[in-house]
Amino acid sequence: MVVAYGAHEWVALATAEGEVRHSLRGHEGKVHCVAWLVPRQVLVSGAADGTVRIWEQNKNRSAWMCTEIIRPTKGETATASINRLAVLGGCLIAAVTTLSVTVWQCSHSRCTDSDSTWTEIFAVVLPPTQIPYAVALVPLSGQEDEGVEEDGIGEVALFVGAVDAKIHIWNGRVPRKMKQEEGGGGKSTSPDWKRAGSLVGHQDWVRSLAWRPLSRAHEDHLQQQEGFEKREQQQLQRGRAGDGGVWVASGAHDGKIRLWRIEPMEGSKALHAKVKETVRKAGGGEYKDEENNDDGEERVRVDEEADNDEVRLVIEGEQCKYGVRLDALLVGHTDWVTGLCWHPQSKHFLSQPQQQERQPLALLSCSMDRSLIIWRPEGARGVWTPRVRLGDLGADLGGAVGSNLLGFMGCVFSADGKKVLGHGFGGSFHAYEREGKGEGVREEGEEEEGEEEGRWVPGPFTTGHFEEVSDVQWERSGKGRGGGRYLVSVSKDQTTRLWARVVATQRWHEMSRVQVHGYDLTCLDLLPPRRAGREGIQGQEHRLISGADEKTLRVFDAPNKVLGLLEALGGIRSVQPARVETAYIPALALSSKAVQISSSTSSSSKVKVEEEELGGGGMILSTDGGAGTGKEDVEAIAKARARVSWEGRGKNPSLLESELVDHTLWPEIAKLYGHGNGIACLAADPTGRLVASACKARDAETAQVRLWDTGSWIGAGVLPGHESTVVQLAFSHDGLLLVSVSKDRQVCVYARARKGEGEEEGEEQSFQPVQTLSKSHKRIIWSCDWSHDDALLATASRDGVVKLWRRLVGKVEGGGGDRGGKHQLQPVLMPQAQASFKPSSNKTDAVTAVAFAPRLVEQVGRKEGVGEDGSYILAIGMESGEVELWSGRKDDETSWRCLMVFEGSLPHAAAVRRLRWKPLAFNADVAGAAGLNREKEGELLMLASCGADHAVKITRILNV
Repeated sequence: MVVAYGAHEWVALATAEGEVRHSLRGHEGKVHCVAWLVPRQVLVSGAADGTVRIWEQNKNRSAWMCTEIIRPTKGETATASINRLAVLGGCLIAAVTTLSVTVWQCSHSRCTDSDSTWTEIFAVVLPPTQIPYAVALVPLSGQEDEGVEEDGIGEVALFVGAVDAKIHIWNGRVPRKMKQEEGGGGKSTSPDWKRAGSLVGHQDWVRSLAWRPLSRAHEDHLQQQEGFEKREQQQLQRGRAGDGGVWVASGAHDGKIRLWRIEPMEGSKALHAKVKETVRKAGGGEYKDEENNDDGEERVRVDEEADNDEVRLVIEGEQCKYGVRLDALLVGHTDWVTGLCWHPQSKHFLSQPQQQERQPLALLSCSMDRSLIIWRPEGARGVWTPRVRLGDLGADLGGAVGSNLLGFMGCVFSADGKKVLGHGFGGSFHAYEREGKGEGVREEGEEEEGEEEGRWVPGPFTTGHFEEVSDVQWERSGKGRGGGRYLVSVSKDQTTRLWARVVATQRWHEMSRVQVHGYDLTCLDLLPPRRAGREGIQGQEHRLISGADEKTLRVFDAPNKVLGLLEALGGIRSVQPARVETAYIPALALSSKAVQISSSTSSSSKVKVEEEELGGGGMILSTDGGAGTGKEDVEAIAKARARVSWEGRGKNPSLLESELVDHTLWPEIAKLYGHGNGIACLAADPTGRLVASACKARDAETAQVRLWDTGSWIGAGVLPGHESTVVQLAFSHDGLLLVSVSKDRQVCVYARARKGEGEEEGEEQSFQPVQTLSKSHKRIIWSCDWSHDDALLATASRDGVVKLWRRLVGKVEGGGGDRGGKHQLQPVLMPQAQASFKPSSNKTDAVTAVAFAPRLVEQVGRKEGVGEDGSYILAIGMESGEVELWSGRKDDETSWRCLMVFEGSLPHAAAVRRLRWKPLAFNADVAGAAGLNREKEGELLMLASCGADHAVKITRILNV
């Protein structure tokens, strides 16, 4: 199974296990919809840029390419946004914009032909009261492959669900092959398309449509059942008047699903008379002739009060009439029905009743009530009932605070019907798989299933951010301990996520949902490991600080449950075992609280909920679940007692969304107050003793950089210098310098002030401003970074220029003595840039991120003069999403040249927000897994990047 889904401006293709194999880049707006034109071979995507793109695999199936781009030519073409797609037979595409619907046909019967082109054959603009919300192309013959007939004319109906609670229908003829003069990708609207009318019944917006052929084998089976009433037999006989027929399912915001039955009928006049007679007998119903349409023909509509067994609408085809009846009303959801999908059906199903068990008549629906339901007819009358109910009805579906309590937005069956996949409002995927068949086998809380059903169990699938990713950071190294074993990211989807490589599969998975917040997260940093000093401060391995669009910084510490997960799956061991067990988020709160389980092994083991308050003693709540226990404490006990085994996860060790939310949160240990606006950036110094942060600002006072002591978590100083928002902070690797860049186009340098000779005893945790580079760029400075040896500072700006500033060498003043020429309280950077250049791929593109590689280049490429020994590598990210690697020497400004431009799936589809190189300490293990020499750990470089396209990417750089 290959799953295609839209993620910002790119289309992702993932395996059944959730591994993303391809990311298709090309759209210039958010991708709203995708559809398989030919399963696994041809994909269609629609986006906010108003284009429909057709993607095909190359001959060796190693990559995907966009073969054609088509646009609507009718309606609001200038601002069109493709919101829904429907496909049929590999040769028809229907696209819905805000107020129009357009249908294209391929010039060949199959779009896989190399010389095929697409032509517009029908377009309609709807009034503002009928904004289209769902679309389906329905072959009236009943089979997709027969929607286009051998004689060149096929009957196809276009169903459009709208906000007026109606389903509007058009039908027309479709030639098997477009004429040569029409197959040029232009417009050829067919006059044979006409409006058939509207179906009424829903009480709110029609949100989803899905069709499938009528199952004759199933009807024959029902007809033989004892007690099958005469009326149903007559209905089947009427349907036999012609060949084929379809079911169309419609779901709406009224929480109901309607099944419409479309079958060939005999004679237009007789049918009109039959409709009138039906209305008369129904008593209360009213017959209406709709107004003449463009071709002057009448259409028939019957009110909701008419009998469900009778004709609701007549579709006049070229060779016969088709009657539409309401076959069933499915009631089971309590909120919006947002998605429908029929069980995939094989061609043999219609002629071989014995295959009914393998290809059942089943409809999958999803709703904002947080449930997935599989509907099937049962009994002699074929009454549709909910046979399987899936979903986390009493748990979070993932995402930010608030959105995790909302429901599903879409659902789909796998090709064999043994798996279902739904995606939640909060951006999460939820997969379920049928284990096997067995009567009476079900889990607690699941819907009881019949003999033909097996037990459905949740399965893992891909996870990821669903909004702009603001920042990423590797595990920090320090005090002799390595780093880079995992990566943490924060996003405007209000979550913080930890990613690590699983030893068994050598794939990266989300291992922890560190933080679930109520504000958009903007920045983070991990504190380097720190030994216990004279103050008695314990080490701070696996400790994280994050900032969001709030005035508070929050500090988190990894719990035992997460450390056990990292060790079991990722081989990451912690040297600090004394930690709390887990964490949870109380109702209506933004702070995760620590939960500590006592050593007792009895079922009534006590649980402690610990909360640290700044400026006061800790508060400990202990409860054994007895009388007087609050609701929040009960929730903490339930989650703390839940034992999760990380071992034996099989071939796919990915965690379920519910496991990530319930068992991998980190407890919050401190809050830092002092900023006046939302946090813009932060950075931790290499010693782990200081954190610097800045907030959004429009004046000098608010734009000050604040320092925090990590031992007491109180303010350690304020650094002036800027007049507008500071967008990035960077400590030098020796911890002696701090650089800030801002929207005011200034670069400010601060130096650490010390007293005495000894670093431990004489060190004061304070910095002083020593240099300001005014108007160093023509526009906003977005990023900065120090080289690994602190000899160069790189800055990047909206003006599209990258500048390199060389560090001066001199003596330290201010009573610190000679420090080897590495530090001074006089200007530390050359007043003029050592080198400046623009990216090679786009000379006008803003540069939004820069990062130096953690070592010099020994051998790069074969071009003379490029990447010589002793060269630096600088990664550059741009507003367009492009990423480049540049190489050069610090003493030669003319040596800087573009070494590599990321291509294919490597670049981002939108602005790059941050670039981070992985520390070298643990590259030896990764090198061994990649088949390289473990002793040459410096041979492997890995670059993490994040961007506005919701993606976190890790790129391995080889041969450097």
